[in-house]
Amino acid sequence: MAYNGIHKHIPSGFLKNTNFLTNWLFGTVSPFDQTLLKQILGDTNPEFFKWAINQVALWKNQTLPKNLIHIHGTGDRILPIRFTEYDIVVKKGGHFMTLNKSDEINSILKAQLN
Repeated sequence: MAYNGIHKHIPSGFLKNTNFLTNWLFGTVSPFDQTLLKQILGDTNPEFFKWAINQVALWKNQTLPKNLIHIHGTGDRILPIRFTEYDIVVKKGGHFMTLNKSDEINSILKAQLN
């Protein structure tokens, strides 16, 4: 993915609270998921949040660990699947899929471990 620096122009406060955009980006649809996202964002230190976004945006790792299996959702709007090299796809899995598609993720992990 090409680096464009757009993330540096997003106010910390905007991503500190949930709103239509954060819910859309993270793929939270149910009221439970939206409440959980609100709690997670509210508990996240704004300076850490900006640092973490910057680290992901600038990451240039070229070394893949042995036996790595990349599970990625087709609905991830934060890290779109078209920019990844994935091994396993979770249909309609968004950035929140480890929480709202945990049964499917657990099944995948169990199958990979066996």
